[in-house]
Amino acid sequence: MPEENVDQDRQATRRRRRRLLLVAIGFLYLLSVPWYRSPSDALNILWGLPDWVTVAVVCYALVAVFNSLAWRLTDIDDGDALPLTLSDPADGPPDEESL
Repeated sequence: MPEENVDQDRQATRRRRRRLLLVAIGFLYLLSVPWYRSPSDALNILWGLPDWVTVAVVCYALVAVFNSLAWRLTDIDDGDALPLTLSDPADGPPDEESL
């Protein structure tokens, strides 16, 4: 198998893993909101916090971990040119009249 095909397969696998991590992050954000609880539910204490707060904190910690893993799987080409901005630095600062 040529080296180019192996590299393309690795990139495709990285993209799939990254997409899966991003979907998991979205699911964790949905899970962190306590809308599954009714006002009449008994309050349980986990690790010194109400159970819904503990679930939210654990979800946010997992989001941070999954986000860092997703960024590690992101291909960034440092050789790419930076995007154009609203003003070209060669033009200098805008005139007061143009503001």
